[in-house]
Amino acid sequence: IHSAAVADRPPVEIPQSNLVAPYSLPVIYYVAGWTLQRVSLAKTVAKSKRLKYQQFFPLHNRGIDYAKENNLPYTLVQMREKRR
Repeated sequence: IHSAAVADRPPVEIPQSNLVAPYSLPVIYYVAGWTLQRVSLAKTVAKSKRLKYQQFFPLHNRGIDYAKENNLPYTLVQMREKRR
């Protein structure tokens, strides 16, 4: 993940192989998606500085269709959507 909002920080790399447990990669993707969504709200950032955070989200967010096409984990997101 890289954008002007974090230009001075190194990019985050998500591992492609499951090194910990069968459920770890789906959890990483779920938490990353939740984090991106919270960044887009930028509730603790002054209104005058929120634009870069709000622009960060759509540049880096990927939907379930993208996840399915690229064989990425999406089951936790589906379970969350069913509960709504």
